[in-house]
Amino acid sequence: MAQSGDDILAPAEWDSRCFGFPVARITAETAPATAVAEALARALRRGYRLVYWAGLPTRNLPGEVLQSFAGNLVDRKVTFRRDLTDADRDGPLRLPPDVVVTAFPRGPASAALVDLAIASGGHSRFRVDARFPPSAFEELYRTWIERSARGEIADAVLVVTPATDANDIGGMVTIAIEGTEPQCGRIGLIAVHARLRGRGLGGVLLQAAHQYMARRGCHRALVTTQLDNVSACRSYEHAGYVADTTRNIYHFWPLAS
Repeated sequence: MAQSGDDILAPAEWDSRCFGFPVARITAETAPATAVAEALARALRRGYRLVYWAGLPTRNLPGEVLQSFAGNLVDRKVTFRRDLTDADRDGPLRLPPDVVVTAFPRGPASAALVDLAIASGGHSRFRVDARFPPSAFEELYRTWIERSARGEIADAVLVVTPATDANDIGGMVTIAIEGTEPQCGRIGLIAVHARLRGRGLGGVLLQAAHQYMARRGCHRALVTTQLDNVSACRSYEHAGYVADTTRNIYHFWPLAS
């Protein structure tokens, strides 16, 4: 049975609360353009300011749909996967001599963590979309790392610091354990401070994340980024990841059309 625009339009309640304006999403990634247009027309009548759609790369939208609802392709989201091995679990971390990796204590996020979280979103669809308020983008990433540090949406936040100063956070990675058997680990945010880039600390954080996952029974690691973030994609491939799925992410601003 064909899905109607009403069937595939759903409120994005958390996003609406975070951003302070009504947001919805189109839930069917294989929806034809006619159903997407119908859902967007309903969103317009219901007063949604922003609507997301994550479609398969083969589901291209005609220009008239984009123009009618102020839509743009803002992200080609790619999820990478990597199988975890005994070596990930038991092998030593390959650390530079002057740094350590530790778990950030569960609780409030520090200012340094918040700054790194915001920096990690440099290629985020919420940053590249010119219609999206910069303050809302920063609030999203601030909330993301705060909830991660409190253990609400992440199982761990690992940080890299100088061996002599545990408060000087130079990089971080958030990890969530998903599923039951088999479990997988998902990297949420990962960033290295600009002053320390080029020292291989991103690879150190990935290795530490893999060790954390493998020691908790995970068989696979997942991480999602943007295809346009070429350096990140290359880093994941260098660390043994392969591209698994890709989705085209559209933002529509019906009230602006």
